[in-house]
Amino acid sequence: MNENQMFIGDFNMLACQNLYNEIKQQGFNDSFEDAHFMKGTFGGFVNSPKLLRIDYMFYKGNLMPTYSERFKLENSDHCGLLTDFKFGSTSVNSDL
Repeated sequence: MNENQMFIGDFNMLACQNLYNEIKQQGFNDSFEDAHFMKGTFGGFVNSPKLLRIDYMFYKGNLMPTYSERFKLENSDHCGLLTDFKFGSTSVNSDL
Protein backbone atom coordinates (compact mmCIF):
# COMPACT_ATOMS: atom_id res chain seq x y z
CA MET A 1 0.00 0.00 0.00
CA ASN A 2 1.68 3.21 -1.20
CA GLU A 3 -0.89 5.66 0.10
CA ASN A 4 -0.36 8.80 2.11
CA GLN A 5 -1.53 8.15 5.64
CA MET A 6 -1.56 10.05 8.91
CA PHE A 7 -2.95 9.64 12.37
CA ILE A 8 -3.02 12.24 15.08
CA GLY A 9 -3.90 12.33 18.73
CA ASP A 10 -3.18 12.01 22.42
CA PHE A 11 -1.19 8.78 22.66
CA ASN A 12 -0.28 9.18 26.36
CA MET A 13 3.28 8.08 25.61
CA LEU A 14 6.71 9.62 25.47
CA ALA A 15 8.99 9.25 22.45
CA CYS A 16 11.27 6.97 24.50
CA GLN A 17 8.54 4.35 25.02
CA ASN A 18 8.02 1.09 23.13
CA LEU A 19 4.74 2.06 21.40
CA TYR A 20 6.41 5.10 19.83
CA ASN A 21 9.18 2.88 18.44
CA GLU A 22 6.65 0.32 17.18
CA ILE A 23 4.77 3.04 15.28
CA LYS A 24 8.03 4.25 13.73
CA GLN A 25 8.94 0.64 12.78
CA GLN A 26 5.67 0.47 10.82
CA GLY A 27 7.06 3.21 8.54
CA PHE A 28 5.37 6.20 10.17
CA ASN A 29 7.24 9.43 10.79
CA ASP A 30 6.70 11.92 13.60
CA SER A 31 5.94 15.30 11.98
CA PHE A 32 7.17 17.31 14.96
CA GLU A 33 10.42 15.34 15.19
CA ASP A 34 11.03 15.79 11.46
CA ALA A 35 10.41 19.54 11.82
CA HIS A 36 12.80 19.65 14.83
CA PHE A 37 9.93 20.94 16.96
CA MET A 38 10.30 19.20 20.29
CA LYS A 39 8.33 21.39 22.71
CA GLY A 40 5.82 19.87 25.10
CA THR A 41 2.10 19.50 24.42
CA PHE A 42 0.80 18.40 27.84
CA GLY A 43 1.07 19.86 31.33
CA GLY A 44 -1.37 17.97 33.54
CA PHE A 45 -3.52 21.01 34.37
CA VAL A 46 -5.16 23.68 32.22
CA ASN A 47 -2.83 26.54 33.22
CA SER A 48 0.36 24.57 33.84
CA PRO A 49 3.40 24.70 31.53
CA LYS A 50 3.29 22.19 28.69
CA LEU A 51 6.49 20.23 29.37
CA LEU A 52 5.69 16.68 28.18
CA ARG A 53 5.09 15.70 24.57
CA ILE A 54 2.42 12.97 24.51
CA ASP A 55 0.40 14.23 21.53
CA TYR A 56 1.64 13.23 18.08
CA MET A 57 1.02 13.60 14.38
CA PHE A 58 2.35 10.54 12.54
CA TYR A 59 2.48 10.27 8.75
CA LYS A 60 3.88 8.18 5.92
CA GLY A 61 3.86 8.24 2.16
CA ASN A 62 4.82 11.03 -0.21
CA LEU A 63 4.44 13.73 2.46
CA MET A 64 6.97 16.04 4.09
CA PRO A 65 6.20 18.43 6.96
CA THR A 66 7.11 22.01 6.05
CA TYR A 67 5.98 23.75 9.24
CA SER A 68 4.92 22.61 12.72
CA GLU A 69 3.63 24.44 15.77
CA ARG A 70 1.57 23.95 18.88
CA PHE A 71 -1.26 26.23 19.92
CA LYS A 72 -3.21 26.87 23.11
CA LEU A 73 -6.56 25.15 23.53
CA GLU A 74 -9.01 26.89 25.85
CA ASN A 75 -9.77 24.84 28.99
CA SER A 76 -7.46 21.97 28.01
CA ASP A 77 -4.33 20.54 29.60
CA HIS A 78 -3.06 19.80 26.05
CA CYS A 79 -1.88 22.00 23.22
CA GLY A 80 -3.28 21.65 19.73
CA LEU A 81 -0.98 20.46 16.94
CA LEU A 82 -0.61 22.02 13.51
CA THR A 83 1.63 20.81 10.70
CA ASP A 84 1.65 21.89 7.07
CA PHE A 85 2.64 19.19 4.58
CA LYS A 86 3.82 19.22 1.00
CA PHE A 87 3.95 16.28 -1.36
CA GLY A 88 7.59 15.23 -1.67
CA SER A 89 9.01 18.50 -0.28
CA THR A 90 12.21 18.60 1.79
CA SER A 91 11.90 22.06 3.40
CA VAL A 92 11.13 22.09 7.13
CA ASN A 93 10.49 25.07 9.45
CA SER A 94 9.02 25.36 12.94
CA ASP A 95 7.88 28.02 15.38
CA LEU A 96 7.16 28.38 19.14
